[in-house]
Formats: sequence, C-alpha cells, structure tokens
Amino acid sequence: MNSTEPQNLIDQSDIGKINSNTSNDVLQASELLKVKHSYYSRSKQPFGLEEFLAYEKQQQGPPVLESSKDNQKMAYERMDSYDYENDIKYQQSLPASVQAWINQRKDHSDWNKEVIEQEFLKAKAMYYILHVEPVDVAGYLAWKEKNEAKSQSACPFANLWKNKGKGKYRFAPQEQTSCASFITAETPDLIGGPAIINLSSPKSKNILTVGRLNELKKAYQDAIKNPKATSIFFTATVAENPTHEILSESTPLRAKDTKVVSCGLAYEETYNLVTASRSSCDLQASQNSLETAYHGISREIHQKGKPMVWFINGKVPHSAVYLYLSDMFVRVITEHTLLDIGVKPGHAPFSSLGFFQSRLSKAPRPLPSGIGLYLALSPPELGLLRAPELLRLGMADVFVPELRLQGTIESAKSMAVCPLPDTMKALQITLLSQHVYSGPDRLGVWEREIGDIFGAAKSFDELESSLQKINNKWSKSILEHWKQLPPILPRVMFRLVDKIKDMNSLDIYRIERTVNTQWRHSKDYQKWLKQESSWEEADEKHIASYFSDVQVPNGESMFYEAPKEEVEIPAVCPMSGIKSAAVCPVTGKKGTSDGNGGDEASGCPMSGIRK
Repeated sequence: MNSTEPQNLIDQSDIGKINSNTSNDVLQASELLKVKHSYYSRSKQPFGLEEFLAYEKQQQGPPVLESSKDNQKMAYERMDSYDYENDIKYQQSLPASVQAWINQRKDHSDWNKEVIEQEFLKAKAMYYILHVEPVDVAGYLAWKEKNEAKSQSACPFANLWKNKGKGKYRFAPQEQTSCASFITAETPDLIGGPAIINLSSPKSKNILTVGRLNELKKAYQDAIKNPKATSIFFTATVAENPTHEILSESTPLRAKDTKVVSCGLAYEETYNLVTASRSSCDLQASQNSLETAYHGISREIHQKGKPMVWFINGKVPHSAVYLYLSDMFVRVITEHTLLDIGVKPGHAPFSSLGFFQSRLSKAPRPLPSGIGLYLALSPPELGLLRAPELLRLGMADVFVPELRLQGTIESAKSMAVCPLPDTMKALQITLLSQHVYSGPDRLGVWEREIGDIFGAAKSFDELESSLQKINNKWSKSILEHWKQLPPILPRVMFRLVDKIKDMNSLDIYRIERTVNTQWRHSKDYQKWLKQESSWEEADEKHIASYFSDVQVPNGESMFYEAPKEEVEIPAVCPMSGIKSAAVCPVTGKKGTSDGNGGDEASGCPMSGIRK
C-alpha cells in the first residue's frame, strides 16, 4: 500500500456487514409493527397505520442535537441557582402565591413536605420564565427530579437517617444565636412574614429577670404593632448543662437532659442579692415584683392577636412554664423538650397551676380522671414529662427531631408570608406536615390506677390510704416522695387542684401569688433555705391559712440583673483571612490580645478591627 494514500480505519467489508445488519433490523421492526397493527385493528379497534406513524413523528418533534441538550441543561442550572431570596419582585409575589395555594386546596389532609416544596419550586420556575429567561418548565421539573433521585440513597430507610436528606436545612441542628442582649429580634424587611424573637443568652441559661421580662414584653409589643409581621415565632438559644459521666461500653444508652431553654425566674438570685445587701429592700416585695412581671407578660402574650409559634428544644422551667407551653401557642417540640411539673420545695412551689385544670380532658385522646392531681403530686421519676407525654396531655402540638428543627423553622418562615387572616392556616399546614411520631407515652402504663385512685380520692388522707393498700412499686415511689416533702406542700396542692377546676387564668395567677407568698412567710420555707428537714405538722388550720387573704408586699424591691453576655467576635484581616492573634501581613507584627487599644494591640491597619 502506498504510504501517501489515506488509510481506512474500518475495512469496507465491515461497513457492508454493519449496513446489512442495520437494514435487516429495520426490516424486522417494520414487519413486526405491521403484524401488531393487523392484530390490534382486527381484535380491538381499526386505525390507519400511516396516520399513526405521522402522529408519532409529530409527537417526537425534530431531533435534538447534543449542543441543544447542553444549552438546555445550562438553562436548567441557571434557573436552579438563581438568587430568588434577594429578588424583590419574586419576594413580593410570594404572599399572593401562598394564599392562592391555601384557598385553592380546600382539603389540606394530603399536604406534606414534598407537596409544599413542589409548590415553591413551581412558583420559582414560573417567575423565572416570566421575568428572567424562557425555559421549558416541564423539562426543568423533570431534570430536577432526576437529579434529586440520583442523590437519594438506595436504602429504603434512608429517610430515617439523621445525616441524610436533601435541602440546606433538611437535617441540621437549630441555628444558635448568642449576643450581648437578652433578646434578638428579626423582623420581615421586604414583604410580610414572621417576627422572630429569640432568647439569646445561653451563658446565663436565659434566666428571666424583671428587666429581661420587660425586654421580652417590648419585643412582643413591637412585633404586634409591626404591620408586616403576619405572625410571631419564639425561639431560644439553648444552654448546655455539662455532664461529667464517664462513658464505657457498659454505659446504657439513654437520653441526656443537657439542653435548657431557660432556668426560669430569678428567684434564687434575687434572694441572694437581697440577703447579701445591707439596704432596707424587702425580700417578699422583690420576689413579688418578679412574679408580677412574669404574670404580666404571660397574660399579654396569651391574648389572641397574631398567630404565635414556640420552637422548644430543651428543658422548660417549672417556674415560667406559661411563657412556653400555654395553649394559646402552636408549640413545636423536640426529643430534648421536658418538663418537671410536680410540687417540691422552692421559692415558688405552687407554680403552673393552670396545667392541673380539668381542661386536660380536651387533650387529643381521653385522659384518666385525676390526671392533673397525679401530675401535681408525682415524684420526678414518674412525673417528668417528655415529648410523648406533652403531646398526649395537649401541652404541645407538633413533634420534630432536633435535626429537623431548623428545616421546620425555615419551612414555617416560608409559609408565614401568607397574609392574614390565612396565616394560621398556612402555618398549621406546614407544621403538621413536619410532625412525626414521638414514641409511646408513659402515662398509659398506669392509666387505670390513676383513674381509680387519683380520680376517686375525696381527700388527701383517702388518697394516701388507697396508695398504701396497693403496695406496689408505683405506689411506694409516690409515698416515698411525699415523705421527703414538707407535709404542708402535697396537702395544699391537693386542695389547690380541686379549687382551680373552673377558674380563669387571672384568678389562677392570683391564687398562685397568694399561696406562694404564704409559703415564703412560713417556718418550713426558712428551714428549706437553711437546708433543714424537720418540717412542721400540717393540720387543717395550717392548710386553711394558705388560702386566707394575704397582704401584697409593698416594701422597696431590689431587682437582680443578669450579667451581660460576652460574645467574642474574632477579628479577621480582610486581606488574608488570618485572625488577629496572627502576624499581620501588612506590618509584620504579631497582634497581642491585651485589648487595651495600644499600638501593639491586635488591630488590623486596613480595617481597624481589634480583637
């Protein structure tokens, strides 16, 4: 072969074989189609083969070139990565869109996370083709679904994994915000949406002082007055109680109650402040001022105005439970939410009486009679309420795992753009779509005994006698708990639960203040302060004294103020991204951390930032 002649990479005989095989395949397919047509026309419905082929050709359209497919994919990617959050026109179109979804779909039982996400995806796609560039919406949705399907695990239980899922917030812990002030408030800027009030002082465990309660009250009032705020979300930067448990292979797996939404009202701190001072301030007046501020904000928040949602991810304080779990809220809880509601010595042992009312019969499922009394007098190992019990009692509405909480907040924020009066309906739809099963509640274990004993007891002595007759582990634990208490506490609580059955919230606040003030005037209170346990006997006269009128303390009050949160903001050089303690790339000096503002202090010569 002449080297100058072009060399064929494929032999001509091979090409002939390929063409022959191709022709044979086409011929066989054509004959098979004719056979199918003949059979269908005779047995089912006659139709013209030529017309069918013309129809198929029209449906397929012109062949798509590879370059066209690439352009289409790039258009889909541009649509998918478009910054909708900062597009004012898109944001302004959202409220009407969400309201339309709510009103068009009268049956909301079939709503779930996927449906809501699909509606937002369609809204973004329609906006994009109208205001940015024309794109095939059906093709984009198919491309989006195909890409998401590729990223999904083949495991049928992948939706249960805590570290799997799609979306920025699908599985992520709640965003934690700490700042120097007790309250951080976020208000809607461009369009309507939720006003978010966050308790953001975890180092002090979000302790509630008079000043902080007034700060919370002002933030709430500002949110109510804000015309753009369609709803109010309450969140808290949870504090972590350190655990010193040494773990080993034999350590049993169990929930570790380390997350704290708030440590409650500053009773102990107020007591220490007043007793340590040499002023004429009155302890009773100071404690009463704290309670007055708490009940004031509680009553104001519970008045129906705008829809409100509490997102709770830690222990709720017994002394301030009305702020968090009142039935005026939609209450979203996680596996870390718990409440110890039983009576025990303290600065205000008779708190949260409203949760012992007979209204517990309005819970999602019927509860045994006497459940309020049982909760009020139970020992911690029986009366500690976790997510399943809180849901059963009607003290909470929606349960989501902690790692789904941030996604739930973001989803609720998106739907809260729906204008009033449909905001609550929109929030209910999205929050219920996030709700999952929390597990069985422990109340059902002793449900029959609770009804038979606590529901039937006419006096405390009768209740005590009935428990002694049962003489099992359950009854023994309750009786043993009562032995550790001052005798007056369970007996006064028994009478209180019966007395408040038909009271409104204002009357309950008043009787709480009365019995707590009487307790703080008692000898048992003084013994508790000294960590003594030689309690007084509780006769009928002693019990009745707790329900007699008490003069509200009117002495000079002293208010405890929580220390300011010190939030360290690392000083980062805008040139290099290096933190302030490193060598500055401009001066060559290593910054110090003395913070005195001298020449050697860690300040960047470009930005002036100091540590």
